[in-house]
Amino acid sequence: MSIKIANEINTYLSVGKDEQEFIGIFAKSGYGKSLFVESLMEEYSRLGFKIIILNDVKDSIEMGFAMFKPRKKYHLDHLRKIGKPIETKKVKIFHPFTFNLPNSKIPDFNIYGFSLKNLNRNEWSLISESPQESETIRLLLNASNHLGKSEGIYSFLHGIEETVIGIKKGKSELKANPKLFHLRITPSTAKGLQEVASYLLPFQRDYFLLPEDSELQLDWKEILNDTSSYALFTTKYIKDDKLKQFCILSLLEEIVRNIDYAKKPICIVINEIRFLTPERCRGFQEFLANAIRKRLSVLRNMGRGVSGIFDSQVWLDVEQSVKSSFTKNFFGELASANDIEKLSKALKYRRDMSDKLKHMDVRNSYILQGYEDEDPFVCWFPGHGHNEPEFSFYDEFKKHFPERMKSYKGLKEKMKKKFSEEENKVKEKIKRRERKSREEKERLAKEKEERADKNNEQSEKSEQINQLKGKLKEEKMKRVWEIKQENPKLSNRKIGLELGLNHVTVKNYLEKYQENLDKEKEGEEKVDFEDKVLSETKVPDEKPLLGEDFELPEG
Repeated sequence: MSIKIANEINTYLSVGKDEQEFIGIFAKSGYGKSLFVESLMEEYSRLGFKIIILNDVKDSIEMGFAMFKPRKKYHLDHLRKIGKPIETKKVKIFHPFTFNLPNSKIPDFNIYGFSLKNLNRNEWSLISESPQESETIRLLLNASNHLGKSEGIYSFLHGIEETVIGIKKGKSELKANPKLFHLRITPSTAKGLQEVASYLLPFQRDYFLLPEDSELQLDWKEILNDTSSYALFTTKYIKDDKLKQFCILSLLEEIVRNIDYAKKPICIVINEIRFLTPERCRGFQEFLANAIRKRLSVLRNMGRGVSGIFDSQVWLDVEQSVKSSFTKNFFGELASANDIEKLSKALKYRRDMSDKLKHMDVRNSYILQGYEDEDPFVCWFPGHGHNEPEFSFYDEFKKHFPERMKSYKGLKEKMKKKFSEEENKVKEKIKRRERKSREEKERLAKEKEERADKNNEQSEKSEQINQLKGKLKEEKMKRVWEIKQENPKLSNRKIGLELGLNHVTVKNYLEKYQENLDKEKEGEEKVDFEDKVLSETKVPDEKPLLGEDFELPEG
């Protein structure tokens, strides 16, 4: 490694090409951590490692200054003193697609996206802020696994919609919400479906969750084996912190998924690891930290020449299991008295060591854990440029590579078109569904009307049949009564035998018919009485109404 003893003796810590090191560097802001990290990256690059820088904490493309020559006097003086040549590194800068990319020309970025279909349990857990074994994660994984190669966010969510709503009567009558990916939300589905949709709303602006066959998918085979350049991943134009950190996790997942392509050892660099794996987690950070811990552990134990360089301003803020995974720890000056106290207590440092953590005798020097009896080590500066407060990466890039300044307006229009096409496919599907629903309604209404007409027709026939039956019954009753009148002594049983009726029925017919005759007679008598009363009643003469033959008195 490019570190030497503070007494100016050119003594190096050895790093074997096949040896895996996870290096932690802890020092306060402004102490020179970045210079140390850059010198280590340079050394690993010389050994044939692929350098992959997964984050850009300040959104300043800080590690991109490796493509420029150093300019500051202190830097140049140091290189001359140690006889180190000035050199530059090729740096390929990667940025996830977002509609926030400016229309004006910016440095040449490799714009990329992630396959929605390939997202795993760790990534969905972070997006949804849900435990990995929850029903929500099972739902999301199932939907992503069933996506076609050309299907994106809309197809993904509408696949979940079918699962959540299911095959229910009247489901096609639900209205689609255009503000929520045209999903059908009901009180019974709102909590599940609306919640899932809300997870993906930010990706409408930061549109980097793409179909599997998208041209913006990263070529990991090329990335992992191109040792001639650094791969620097930034999220400068992503505004949402959660999405920024999601990108880092997904890149780690992608490295693990594609590690078999690597023919060269790789060195992963993460600045300010405390932001990804804090000791005290809140909200989505809990799921992020858990996933990052797992992936770092997997990478460290792979046995495929994977090394890592991680730094932090505060030792205490980094989650303990992550710190424990570091094979080498370097401590520079620390700013917090609490940090110094806790670190000294954890490592059982004497007072003189604690004092060094407050103030080093030599600038840019570090205590190496396990070598505390040695003098602090001083890092050598990298042969390439370093980001200084007064420098701007964009200005430097434009000055050195004006021909590589690029506008992404065309790409944004192209991606907007793709997004609209995906949305329009869903709209067309909804139109077909609504048209089918209308046709089904019309069919059902027509069937109902036909059934009603048929029922009315059957009712009329039934009424006619009942009337006919009633008439036949009346005739039988009359015939029974007539036979009885002709021969009063004839028994009901004999009358029944003659007419094919039960003697009880004969008895009932006789009683009913006689009852009908009595009612008819009573009605006739009542009518005769009313006619007689009316004929005997005198109607008084009509008097003229006011206005008919009426005259006002004179005067």
